[in-house]
Amino acid sequence: SRLRSLRTSLEAAGSEAAEGAVRSLLAVLDGSSPSPAVAPAEPFSSSTLSDLAGGLDDPQLKALAVLWRSAHHLLRKDLAEIGVVRAVPQSSSSPSPVATSFDEATAVLGVETARLLHVPAGPVVRVVASAPPAVLAGPGSAAASPELRYRVARAVAMTRPELLLGCALSPADLAMTLRGVRAAFGKSLARGSLDFAAASLAQDLWTAVPREVQEELRELLEVASAVDAEGVRGMALAAAARLGLVATGDVAAAVSVAVLDDPFLAGIDPTSEEGLARAVRRSDQVAAIVRLVIDPGYAEISWRPAPQ
Repeated sequence: SRLRSLRTSLEAAGSEAAEGAVRSLLAVLDGSSPSPAVAPAEPFSSSTLSDLAGGLDDPQLKALAVLWRSAHHLLRKDLAEIGVVRAVPQSSSSPSPVATSFDEATAVLGVETARLLHVPAGPVVRVVASAPPAVLAGPGSAAASPELRYRVARAVAMTRPELLLGCALSPADLAMTLRGVRAAFGKSLARGSLDFAAASLAQDLWTAVPREVQEELRELLEVASAVDAEGVRGMALAAAARLGLVATGDVAAAVSVAVLDDPFLAGIDPTSEEGLARAVRRSDQVAAIVRLVIDPGYAEISWRPAPQ
């Protein structure tokens, strides 16, 4: 196959890091245990994480990060708003698989503000744009698995300010938020043409956001593309998928979760080369994961020989 031929060529060329990256993709196809990524001795720097995530420098994602930092009280979601009536904080000293995965991911990704809550119902893992952001672990999070570890790491990545609103808000709420931000600080939407919710948010933002931050938002929106909630959400989810892989190094789990979570990939088997290729073509998240695996910078970080 093409992947195996590429691995043979890289072995001959002596590229250990790149060969390890291809080996990790072969593990997805073979069902074998992937070569583990080398665990970093300390959190990655912000610039390295930005490079590995891809897309974090997009003006719209940066504008959402600035907005969250300066006006999260206008954008946050209380747990009750999403139907959560009971949530139990999880201690970092808890030996549970989800708590261990959470601590591992927050350390590698340098996330300090997220909290982990256990809830009695709902998905295995999800993120809420509360203040501070919360990773909710549902009843399916009790058993350890590579997929759970990846889901938690991806969720931790979603709590980053650049990604939180794009990943945690519903598509409708995200679209409304972008319209409101544009109306308050951009030029592409006239306030008179806005729906009531976006116009109200624009007015609240204009009042609440400090003047110097408003100028920063205007500069970002000046160079940003037109309002595209679907595109913003796609970028945020793809970046979170990549950072989840950065934190775990488990390509098979990353691809498996991305395929399982996408209804448009139903019936696709990513453990075949044809299936993996189809998943890459149909899913921005799977494509983002595969692109990261073969990125020379990530290969050097993750599949270099371990220190003796």
